Amino acid sequence: MVEEYNTCNGKHYRNSFEGFFAEFQDSFLYTFVLQFIIVIIMHLHSGKGKYWRVLSISAASGLMGAIIEHATIGYLCTNDNQNSKHTLYLLLINEIFWIINEYAIPYLNLIKLESIARGNSANIIKSIIYVLVIPFITFRLLIGYYRMTNGVLNNNDIKRLHGLAFWIMAIADIICTVSILYFIRTYNKQASASITDNNINGVIKQSSYIILIIVDIVSFILSILMIISSYTDELNNNLIVPFHCLKNSYVMVLAADAIIFKYGVAMAPIDEHSGRIGSSFDISSGKYNYKSSLVNIQYNYGSNNCLNYNLKSSFSNSDTSLKMNTVQLSELLNTKGRNNSITDNSHSRLSSDDDIYSSLNEINNMRNKRNGLFYTNTKGHFHNYSSDDACYSNSPD
Repeated sequence: MVEEYNTCNGKHYRNSFEGFFAEFQDSFLYTFVLQFIIVIIMHLHSGKGKYWRVLSISAASGLMGAIIEHATIGYLCTNDNQNSKHTLYLLLINEIFWIINEYAIPYLNLIKLESIARGNSANIIKSIIYVLVIPFITFRLLIGYYRMTNGVLNNNDIKRLHGLAFWIMAIADIICTVSILYFIRTYNKQASASITDNNINGVIKQSSYIILIIVDIVSFILSILMIISSYTDELNNNLIVPFHCLKNSYVMVLAADAIIFKYGVAMAPIDEHSGRIGSSFDISSGKYNYKSSLVNIQYNYGSNNCLNYNLKSSFSNSDTSLKMNTVQLSELLNTKGRNNSITDNSHSRLSSDDDIYSSLNEINNMRNKRNGLFYTNTKGHFHNYSSDDACYSNSPD
């Protein structure tokens, strides 16, 4: 019975333990193990917030799903069980982990969308993504039911249901991707004063656009191939394997993209603002070559020049090494209700307590109120030309 549907593919194990450990050479299992380790390390050391929690939960769910599934293969492919039919209740329960792991991808894209989208359009898109989870869960539970009752991991009915589940996931991903690209384009047109010259598009387009599109394409192709293979034997199942492996790695790819995005935001102020103060920065040597001894930096809140800092210093003709402090966007945006002077004890890293995509939300709220979010820790005289009320009367809650 098991061999009829190629569950074992020629595997013969003496016992279940040997079978399970032998399954680690299968990329479908090892990918989830490696993905879980990498995502958890990234989460602990580099990322916090809702986005990273969802990534970690998805990685953990994928690991549990893979372990249960391949432990079942190890059990089915023993010499005593290959020709027997079993009712595998654990495979039905296992679908809970696959539901969490797989639909986390559209949900992660929805988190990105919520960071830059507002209004009725955003609410409609969110509702569509939540509605699509219903047929997705239905198809996944049917997969678990057929696996449980037939005692196999794959047959034509299961392949067809897999294709339909992946198709729902692909539709949700495509909706999120198109919406994200649309709202970013709308944002860039509306933003009259941006954090950097390339505005929000500059820190996203380098990698995220490509990642979003690749995820959509792979999901769509995989769903079509799975459905076709369930109706005909003309399509070799091996053609599906690369797309299935890529789908299994989505969480790890999105985690890597999140790290790139985070440090892209961190480096943006240095890259964009170093030229505005008449200086050039050599990253390799960590030195600034100043062409002037007076730097004027203004913080503009709407039409009010609330803060005007005159940083006075003198430099010799030789290169002067300075420790640069790049202020995290969220750290600057969290100054509402405090003294509006900026001290030199800010840190040069992104705060680990902030979700990287929530920074987009904060940028969106403040895009018309701030300009030139960059300073050095060069000692100077700070002068406040406006009261706190003038600066914070229009600040968002």
